[in-house]
Amino acid sequence: LPVPISKELSTALKRLARELAIPIKSVLLSAHLRVMSMLSGQGDVLTGLVSHGRPETTDGERVLGLFLNTLPFRLKLSGGTWIELIKQTFAAESELLAYRWYPLAEIQRQQGGNVLFETLFNFMHFHVYEKLLAVAPYAGDFQVLGATTFEKTNFALVAQFSLDLLSSDVRLSLECNPAALALPQIEAIAGYYSRVLDALACWPQEHYEWQSCLSVKEQEQLLVEWNATETGYPQDRCVHQLIEEQVERTPDAVALVFEDQTLTYAELNRRANQLAHHLKAQGIGPDKLVGVFMQRCVEMVVALLSVLKAAGAYVPLDPSYPKERLAVMLADSQVAIILTSRDVAGLLPPPLREGLGKPIDLVTDWKRISTSQRENPQANVAPLNLAYVIYTSGSTGKPKGAMNTQRGICNRLSWMQQTYQLTARDRVLQKTPFSFDVSVWEFFWPLLAGASLIIAAPGGHQDPTYLKTLMRERAVTTLHFVPSMLQAFLREPHRQDCGSLRQVICSGEALSSALQAAFFATFTDLVQLHNLYGPTEAAIDVTFWQCQRDRKERTELLSDAASVPIGRPLANTQIYLLDKHLQPVPVGSTAELYIGGVGLARGYFKGPELTAEKFIPDPFSRQGGARLYATGDLARWRGDGTIEFVGRLDQQVKLRGYRIELLEIEAVLRQSSLVQDCVVLMREDEPEEKRLVAYPVVAQGETLTTADLRSYLQDRLPAYMIPETFVLMESLPLTPNGKVDRQALPNPLPDQDGQNRAGEGARTWLQELLAGLWSQVLRRPQVGIHEDFFELGGHSLLTTRLIAQLAALGIEVPLRVLFEAPTVASFAQRVEQELSRGEGMQVPPFVATARPDVLPLSFAQQRLWFLDQLEPGSTAYLIPSAQRVQGALHIACLSRSLQQLVQRHESLRTTFEMHNGQPVQVIHATAHFVLPVIDLQGLLLEHREQQTRKLTNMERQHPMCLSIGPLLRTMLLRQDAQEHVLLLTLHHIITDAWSDQVFVRELTTLYQANVSGQSSGLAPLPIQYADYALWQRQWLQGEIETGQMAYWRKQLANVAPLELPIDHARPAMQTYRGAVQSLRLPADLSKGLQQLCRAEHVTLFMLLLAAFQVLLARYSGQTDISVGTPIANRRQAEVEGVMS
Repeated sequence: LPVPISKELSTALKRLARELAIPIKSVLLSAHLRVMSMLSGQGDVLTGLVSHGRPETTDGERVLGLFLNTLPFRLKLSGGTWIELIKQTFAAESELLAYRWYPLAEIQRQQGGNVLFETLFNFMHFHVYEKLLAVAPYAGDFQVLGATTFEKTNFALVAQFSLDLLSSDVRLSLECNPAALALPQIEAIAGYYSRVLDALACWPQEHYEWQSCLSVKEQEQLLVEWNATETGYPQDRCVHQLIEEQVERTPDAVALVFEDQTLTYAELNRRANQLAHHLKAQGIGPDKLVGVFMQRCVEMVVALLSVLKAAGAYVPLDPSYPKERLAVMLADSQVAIILTSRDVAGLLPPPLREGLGKPIDLVTDWKRISTSQRENPQANVAPLNLAYVIYTSGSTGKPKGAMNTQRGICNRLSWMQQTYQLTARDRVLQKTPFSFDVSVWEFFWPLLAGASLIIAAPGGHQDPTYLKTLMRERAVTTLHFVPSMLQAFLREPHRQDCGSLRQVICSGEALSSALQAAFFATFTDLVQLHNLYGPTEAAIDVTFWQCQRDRKERTELLSDAASVPIGRPLANTQIYLLDKHLQPVPVGSTAELYIGGVGLARGYFKGPELTAEKFIPDPFSRQGGARLYATGDLARWRGDGTIEFVGRLDQQVKLRGYRIELLEIEAVLRQSSLVQDCVVLMREDEPEEKRLVAYPVVAQGETLTTADLRSYLQDRLPAYMIPETFVLMESLPLTPNGKVDRQALPNPLPDQDGQNRAGEGARTWLQELLAGLWSQVLRRPQVGIHEDFFELGGHSLLTTRLIAQLAALGIEVPLRVLFEAPTVASFAQRVEQELSRGEGMQVPPFVATARPDVLPLSFAQQRLWFLDQLEPGSTAYLIPSAQRVQGALHIACLSRSLQQLVQRHESLRTTFEMHNGQPVQVIHATAHFVLPVIDLQGLLLEHREQQTRKLTNMERQHPMCLSIGPLLRTMLLRQDAQEHVLLLTLHHIITDAWSDQVFVRELTTLYQANVSGQSSGLAPLPIQYADYALWQRQWLQGEIETGQMAYWRKQLANVAPLELPIDHARPAMQTYRGAVQSLRLPADLSKGLQQLCRAEHVTLFMLLLAAFQVLLARYSGQTDISVGTPIANRRQAEVEGVMS
């Protein structure tokens, strides 16, 4: 691509070279270096330089042959005038002359064979043509008309400068690798060269770092167009007032659910109001800080909302933090009041001084608090008042508190509701620890939108199995994952069965393209994935991106992207990518990301110097006092106006969603008298396996072990900041200029400190099994049975991996057991306790095996078959249902979906016959399924409903024959074009209540897929019900059968029939005539039952079963009560999606 250079500019460039007594080549090379610096976002520039390499002897230029050599040319552009840059370039080029013959291949070999540079500068000036021109007038008809050259290299970009053969004017041609640079990019780069050359020639005394090389159009696009985010939001109200408005709209709707507790909007608002009035009476008001120190629970939500209502700002204090860190946070924040609960109050450090840190227990003190007013407190808070102060890792060794405003969070949540549109049907999972700002939208977004907030149990956010169960049981539609936890969740079996899920939001660390692909491979098109970005110093997030299926993410410069874009700025937010001189950089160039707009924090609490350093005046805003926050994150614009996250400028890292300043860990380690110096890195020696590694230098004359270091840090830092591995060093490697050479630090090896970690070996088969898993997960050659999992470097993600591997072996234990028993010996003991109760060690894993010619019935099927033989033609075990379908219905797609469902589940095409005197299953290869349609549109509305009821009753009273089938009947009653009734009848021998959910969920998925013409995404079933029946028959025999029978004989020994007082004698023949009596418990009674469950740590099922048994005992006068209760009997993941 030729770059136009006017004759005037060419003349000015050559004149400047003459005035400086510097070759024109060096002038042009300095321009090239400036463009490369701008494109790369780096001041340290390395480019290729073509050197002619000809012999410096008489007539050396007349020798034929290949003398060219390409050399690495490196220059640091630290700022200055154009003239200073030219002189600096010429000096570096002159220094290079003595070494220009050294082969490039040898240099590359010495550097490990790596590519040294991807750009090249070449200057061509063929003096021979000047001599030809000189003799042309004397050579008759001889003329030089011009020259054309062609060159092809493997470099991404080559700048070919030359002097014109006829006019000696400066010429420039850019050559690029089309696989690396598209035509629009190369055209933009050509413009940068033009403007750099123009600035260099016209204003040589000006500082080059202050002159933008971007065109006016580019600057308008980067600074204005891509930041045109002005959007209306309720500037006159705060978040708690928006929630109060929602309370007025839906006072009786469920606001939040925690375990067996529920609160309506009115109940939540009343309790928060009472606490808010109490806080105001204690002096809480605008910008007053209130500490909140409790585990996830209903009271936590009440506490946070009440602080906002009192016009204060809350400070999250995580009970899992060490007391020393909590003491630092309390000393800095000087909170007057700490809202807590009795289960964690004892973990608080002692008060700093009288009048500060007064704890209020929301359980024991509630009786006094509940006497406060119930009405909404009068609003006396302004948009710029604080909403919360969250402490994050600080490079000085102390955490720093980011102060976020009411305005910022109100704008952020309003944008979120406008973008993702929660409704009253949505259920949002709150699982992020409240010491991280993602929790802010988890708490308050659903409450201002009328949705329900589902609160995960304390510690539940670390357990993918628990989360999957909770999501399914509570029909969660929206939740957040940090990418590392999403990856753990996607490893869970049957994770796609969370049928209610419709959107997952990721943030906290880079979302990889591979993880995005895994997500889309797991979930259907109905589930969206969103990638958000934002630091704690802004109101949660500042950019957003909706991930797209089947789209390959590619950067606009040089290489494919490994991570998903972070998107565009959200409402009323500006994002600028600026170099160190606050100049915007072009598309594709890496630079620091700056944030502006209403979501910006006010700064750091009691940190004016750090605030002034990081929150700088906004040079692009017309609003007085506007600030930009320098994030320290590196990013680049893509050609479509979206942003791609690249990395960090400093030593801050993101690990499992936690923001960590490595310098803080280093500072705390250096405070130990045993440590002379240290470096901490985040390493990724294996893909997707990030970990913190510390390299401490032992103080002279001291002895140091990993256990000492870990114990020291556990008293001072949160668990997520403690390095997984310690590499003890005699000294740290240094670069030639005396700085620590982090690249030279060794890869960590197992048992790096040289201690014999194995300790006492395994004594039982179970300990040996567990020790092997410990070693595998922790990447250690061996583990002693008394060594602590977490002291060996275990963390939340490794715990989930360990529990998953145990489950694959048939050992199912809750994640919390590992925290309670973190050694092989103690954990094995807990497992053995479960084994002795018939729990924990589950039956062998289900696998599909070779089937015999004759398939036996399962025990449950055999029971139902026997009852059918006892009373042929009975309809007692038919399971009928009628589903009213509103809206347009594609009958052909529904019929096809039912056919596919029958083909997918063998049980739906199974009949039961006799073989040698025993009942057997007969699975039909295909089922000829027909969906009967009865059109009732011609009837009057009243007659239509009568006929619908009549047909429904007839269907449910029509018996089924187990040997002939079918055992699934369907009928579709067309009411009108927009309403249908689907009748489904299944025999209990092929289904149960759990299967009904599977049936409806998969039928819905298949129907949507058929209507849209897309794949359903349903994974093949790993086993069918016949496999389960075979497995059950093979397992329940011998010692297993004997042990099971002994248990039940003991349980039912001497049980007497229940003698209830009844009005009539029992008939000799069962008639099945009866009735159902329903009643609704009062709301206060329901609430009281839930509170009792929470206080006694039992489930609502356990409490109601106990009440039922007490009732039976009262009426019967008996004390030995035996009742039946159904169980799903599906604890193994393999059978969760099987119909039976």
